[in-house]
Amino acid sequence: MISYSQTGPWPDVAKHIKDAQATGLPGKYGTTHYLTRLTDRRKIKENRDKACPTSLVCPPGKSCDEYPFASTWQGAKHSGGDFSRRMVNARQNTDAGKALKGFYTYSRVLEGDRSWYGSGSRSQMRPDEATVNEPARPGTALVDVEYHRFQITDPQGPVAGDLDASRTGLVSADGGAIEVTTGIHTGEVRVRVEPHSQRPDPAPGWEEIAEISCHSTSGEVLVTSFMDDPADLPSLASQGPGTYRLRVHARGRDRAVDHTTVDEVVESYLIQCWPAAHQDALLVKATDAYGSQVRAQQADDTIVIDHEDSLETQTGVERGILHRAERGDYS
Repeated sequence: MISYSQTGPWPDVAKHIKDAQATGLPGKYGTTHYLTRLTDRRKIKENRDKACPTSLVCPPGKSCDEYPFASTWQGAKHSGGDFSRRMVNARQNTDAGKALKGFYTYSRVLEGDRSWYGSGSRSQMRPDEATVNEPARPGTALVDVEYHRFQITDPQGPVAGDLDASRTGLVSADGGAIEVTTGIHTGEVRVRVEPHSQRPDPAPGWEEIAEISCHSTSGEVLVTSFMDDPADLPSLASQGPGTYRLRVHARGRDRAVDHTTVDEVVESYLIQCWPAAHQDALLVKATDAYGSQVRAQQADDTIVIDHEDSLETQTGVERGILHRAERGDYS
């Protein structure tokens, strides 16, 4: 469930939802009339265009808000039934929409999933209803590694300033993305993410642990490979847009250093994330040999560690090409 409070940051939107649900529209908490998640972008646009066509004239500072949400099968076009629209504070409308998107991401509300949406003052809500988002869920997936790394990114902007890999031997930042340094050159690693609302203790049984701060503009902090879409993992940002602390745990980096083909997954990573003010990167635990070698390199020479050759080899050349491509330079 997601709750919009009339004493919270989006009172116009909360009031609209409450009034719309009072007319019998679905999605009210405590009923069996759920809203059902819709993910097809074309259909979402069709719902939105019917409820809030571009021909509508919005008063200054207002925008059109629709209910049920366009991102549900109960939306104006595809439900075939009633809907509500109202002119509300434009900023509130935008921010409430971001919160809804965050709810879908953090709680992994997928196509066809059902959910409720509550409104009211916080004094009318039970403690477990008074937050915008349900607790974010952990998740585990295999993530593709290329050139000794996978990334942590925000789809709408940079998450961190540049930080060389020699600082911690595990986490770095380049071009706005956080990079996690792996022992294998290419292949798959196992990654578990754990979004938290407050600082957790480091997990036991890991060989290397490092921390780095990040900032999320969109409210989504996602694990991704360098050349691919985000992994099938929940967002690490448990509280929407803001500043977070990441704690990356690593195990198995010494088992297949520089390998490009492995018969089994040999490296595992745990990433904890919680809201926190910005702090400098920190090495928490250092016991593997690979991390020691990364930390021993000269700054700016540590993104790719090739144990048999120097950075003037093909590996180093390839990494330079990749970095230029990130900047749109294909020379």
